[in-house]
Amino acid sequence: IGDAGLTALGQGLGQASAMNSVTLDFSNCAEIGDAGLQALGHVIWQPSGLKSATLDFRGCQKIGAAGLAALGQGLGKVSDLRSVGVDFHDCWRIEAADVKVFAQGLGHATKLTSLNFRFKDQANVSVDSREKVIQILARYDDVVPQIAAPRMRPKRRSMFCSIA
Repeated sequence: IGDAGLTALGQGLGQASAMNSVTLDFSNCAEIGDAGLQALGHVIWQPSGLKSATLDFRGCQKIGAAGLAALGQGLGKVSDLRSVGVDFHDCWRIEAADVKVFAQGLGHATKLTSLNFRFKDQANVSVDSREKVIQILARYDDVVPQIAAPRMRPKRRSMFCSIA
C-alpha cells in the first residue's frame, strides 16, 4: 500500500458515522509517505465517538515532517480521544523538531489519558494518566497551557510510565 491506498482508506474512515477505535498497521509499507499521512490526518477526527487510535508506521521511510504534523493535528481534533498508540520506529526522515510539532497537535486532545509512542531514536514511551501525558508532551514543547485543560479534575490515579 502507498499514499494513494492510504488516502482512499482515509476517505473511507472519514465517511464513517461512528467508530469507537481504529487500529491500522502499515509497518514496512515502503510507499507510504507524507501525502498518505496528511490525507489520514485530515479525516481521522471526523467519525464521532473515536476513543482509541493505534497506528503503526514502523519502517515507512518516506514519512517526514509534513505527514507527522498533519496526523498530530488530526488526532488533536478528536474530541473523545482517550488513547493513542503510534509507532514511527525506523522512520529515519522524522527529526526531533517533527516530533515537537506532532506533540503540539496531539496536545489539543484534552481527554487523552493514555499515550504510547515510539520514534526512530526515542525510547518507547507509555503512560496511562492525563498528568503523565501532559508531562510527556511538554518535553517536546511548551504546550502545557494548551493541554492542561481547566476541566481536568484533580484526582489521584495510579500512574505508569515505562521508558525502555
